Amino acid sequence: MRAQNVRKKIAGQLFHVGLLRAALEMIIFQVLFVVCWTFLFHDSSKVNMDEASISFFIFFSPSSILVFSLRWRLQYGNMRLLKRLLYECGIACLLFFFFCGVVALLFYVPIVEQTLLPLSQSAESYQSEARSVMLFLGIANAICCAAFFLFLRVASRALIYWNRLRRQHLSWSLTHAILMVPLSCLFFVFLLVGFVSIWSSAETQLPSAQAPLAIVLILLMFFFLSMMVIVFLLPVAAIFSHFFVSKTTERLELLVAAAGILRSGDYRIRVPVQGEDEVARLQADFNAMAAALDQTMHELQNERDNVARLLNERRELIANVSHELRTPVATIRGYLESSLNAWQQEPPATLKQDLETIEMQTIRLQTLIDDLFTLSRMEVGKLALRCEPINIELLVQRVVDTVKPIAWRGRRIELIGEVRPHLPYALVDESRVEQIIQNLLNNAMRHTSPGGIIAVTAEPHRDQIMIQVKDTGEGIDPRELKHIWDRFYRTEKSRQKPASGTGLGLAIVKDLTEAMGGTVSVESRLGEGTCFTILLPKAGRNTSILDTAPLISIPTSSRGQ
Repeated sequence: MRAQNVRKKIAGQLFHVGLLRAALEMIIFQVLFVVCWTFLFHDSSKVNMDEASISFFIFFSPSSILVFSLRWRLQYGNMRLLKRLLYECGIACLLFFFFCGVVALLFYVPIVEQTLLPLSQSAESYQSEARSVMLFLGIANAICCAAFFLFLRVASRALIYWNRLRRQHLSWSLTHAILMVPLSCLFFVFLLVGFVSIWSSAETQLPSAQAPLAIVLILLMFFFLSMMVIVFLLPVAAIFSHFFVSKTTERLELLVAAAGILRSGDYRIRVPVQGEDEVARLQADFNAMAAALDQTMHELQNERDNVARLLNERRELIANVSHELRTPVATIRGYLESSLNAWQQEPPATLKQDLETIEMQTIRLQTLIDDLFTLSRMEVGKLALRCEPINIELLVQRVVDTVKPIAWRGRRIELIGEVRPHLPYALVDESRVEQIIQNLLNNAMRHTSPGGIIAVTAEPHRDQIMIQVKDTGEGIDPRELKHIWDRFYRTEKSRQKPASGTGLGLAIVKDLTEAMGGTVSVESRLGEGTCFTILLPKAGRNTSILDTAPLISIPTSSRGQ
């Protein structure tokens, strides 16, 4: 962590200041360099000043340009790249004239010349011909400095662009990793050449002024050779590496594009699995994830639709229940108030008829309350069933005897029961089977015209007990048959009737029948009637009538949709 912070601090100082400050820092560096150089070579008797001057410029000029180039920021103003390059070419021209001025200052100003080059040096060493040669080398040095400045600025921009490219694209990142191997080898060879040059100069016992010059010349020659190799071979190697790396990165780019499409909401997207490597396994895992998300989203959408449907049904239930509860309660209250107001000393003549009406409305109210209670218990999974061997013959006959007078008085409908003698026992909950038959009879009475017939039959059917409720009513449209088991559903004809029920009776019939291990089905023809068939499990041969099964709670999801 500490090394990383140090690297960040160093990187933060590069390309950080403006032009004027960078130029000022370069001048300060040059002054310090001249002072240090003068201190090192103050003894002119042991130094060849021509060689010292060449060594001075070899070290002085590149180091000054390096400081100036690495400190001056790359981004300045709103210039485009071409204008920046032209602007920096102008700065390079100014640097050329600046270094030419430095040469003139060093070799043609007497005070500076005497300061840098001690007075003990013989005057013959600096004839006009020697000065001309040094002036030529100084101008060449200024040209090299300007070119070196442009090279550093262009190379810095290229390096920054390359780093951004390899951070954004995996193919170029892998290409960078491949190219770092030969470049690292080249760098170590460069260091090795430097150490060998130093060792050779020490072995040959070169003069102190010639040794740095020889080392620098060897390193410069090797540097330029390395640059030539990099300039000509590195692009070829980069293209060659990128060509082979792109085969892998194309699959990853395809995964990235597919992930973007997946994030946008298209969960049907899949990618082809290519190969057997880690990328291929990633492609397979992506397809599996997309498939799982697609399935989950479909399930969530279905669940959302179910919730919306249930909310709509609940609203309809509240409206229907409010109406259904209000009607019998208002009827009962009206007849009671009428009877009480007409009751003086003797009961009114219409008392019997009023009581019969109150009885019918009370039965209707009780049926609705029972259905709502059963529904609420099933929704929370707390409706308990006690399945035990039941005599279906007695149960059916009892229900028929109970409902028969009500059907005749209220609707003039004849209700008959036909049960085969010695019918086997059924393993069911007696109260729930009775509720099922009553719901089917209530449904049949609502849809059978006066003078019609309703028949309840019970007979064995293989290893089950079959109970059928048939009527000669209006029948059900075939398009609505698949919906009659849905909660709160009412047929088109039912919705047109003033007292058509809430649409809960048949849903409760299906739930209770399936919870006891049975099945329910329906057959109907328009204008001829409807037949509901219930199949209930028989009790075992060794099951006693007194044996009872444990309580069974119906889960909320027991009802088929």
